[in-house]
Amino acid sequence: MISPRDETFVTVAGITEKISQKKPNTCCWIGCTGYEGLSTSLTWSNWSPYRLGHSLPKTKADLDSLCISLQKSDPQMLGGDSSSADYRKAIFDPHWFYYTVCGFCRSVCLPNRKDRIANLKRIVESDRAALKPDGSHVVADENAIETPYGLNAVFEDEKRPENNMEKKWPGQFPLDREVIKYVLRNSDLKNSK
Repeated sequence: MISPRDETFVTVAGITEKISQKKPNTCCWIGCTGYEGLSTSLTWSNWSPYRLGHSLPKTKADLDSLCISLQKSDPQMLGGDSSSADYRKAIFDPHWFYYTVCGFCRSVCLPNRKDRIANLKRIVESDRAALKPDGSHVVADENAIETPYGLNAVFEDEKRPENNMEKKWPGQFPLDREVIKYVLRNSDLKNSK
């Protein structure tokens, strides 16, 4: 999201500051909502078990197009109770379920450089996330399964819980629930990758 080398200038209240150039907000939306969780180094992820299977597009128009197509496939965005249906309800209702799976920028962005570097190191060494049949996210082995939602899912399937096809897990994302149902209905997918 933030370039380590490219710079831009921002002026606020007559004071001009040089800051790192950032990519379009849709880049953040794709990562923070979990549509893509894997780092470009392929060695760590945010808490998302999802993978696009390709690099993020370079242009704003292509990023916007990708983000829109992912949102159109997302079960939460398709529901009648989505932020698209009633933006004010989503923003002002503290009980409205809205997810983000990253927030690493908040974990790293601290006033002290030493603390920033230490937190960044923790993230980079944290490994990758996978989705389990019970809805929890765990450390992954990176066996991705294609889904009908425009992305791949890393799925750990040690023990399959009984009768969990329609279960709703507290705090879990609608996309997780739909992917779990899809994978369990198509159990031969796990063995094909």
